[in-house]
Amino acid sequence: MNEELFRNYLDKLEFRESRVKRIIKTVKKFEKYLTKLNKTLYDANYDDLNDFLTKYTKQYTSNYHVEDLRHYYEEKNNKNMIKAVEEMRYKFTPPYKLKDLDNISKEYLDKLQDIGIKTNNQFLYTCKTESERKGLSIKTNIPLEEINKIAKLSDLTRIFAVKGTRAKLYYEAGIDTVEKISELDAKELRDTVIKYIEESGFDGIATLVKEAEFTVNFAKKLYKIAEF
Repeated sequence: MNEELFRNYLDKLEFRESRVKRIIKTVKKFEKYLTKLNKTLYDANYDDLNDFLTKYTKQYTSNYHVEDLRHYYEEKNNKNMIKAVEEMRYKFTPPYKLKDLDNISKEYLDKLQDIGIKTNNQFLYTCKTESERKGLSIKTNIPLEEINKIAKLSDLTRIFAVKGTRAKLYYEAGIDTVEKISELDAKELRDTVIKYIEESGFDGIATLVKEAEFTVNFAKKLYKIAEF
């Protein structure tokens, strides 16, 4: 990578210096990974990107590698890798910190942090199946019911713009996984939420029309990670 040329490109996008440094660091990390495969950034392919992202999604708390690499390949106008990165957006979503979920006790958050689990992605990749969630419950002494709740909230927060309060709302309304949301249309999602808020007195506003459309469409594109 010609770092100077790439930095000039990023500067034109008017990113903050901290973001520019993060993007360059990510590209260097991918370049180093490819070197071990006797490849370069130029001849990398879909499988290389997928393997790299799989490794680092599990390892790092802050994982914006998909977004960062998109900028590099857009600058290079590498259409194949731009397409690959776009597909990865729906498999490797940005992390969401578990501590920002509305209804998880600090005691349980501390126990998860003690074993290196701080984000939704780390949690999901640790316990994708019911048996893995049972194992995590035993290991951490967190009730299985709570483990399953955190898993579903983690799944929901993979949807762009579905974070603390929204995730809690969908979970409590019974549309508690990405798969369930993907099976609805926008009107069904919105009607379900409105009905739940009216009946429960939930402290929050209903999903807006455009928001519901975006949420459902995004959920339909997301890769399935966990089994429920």
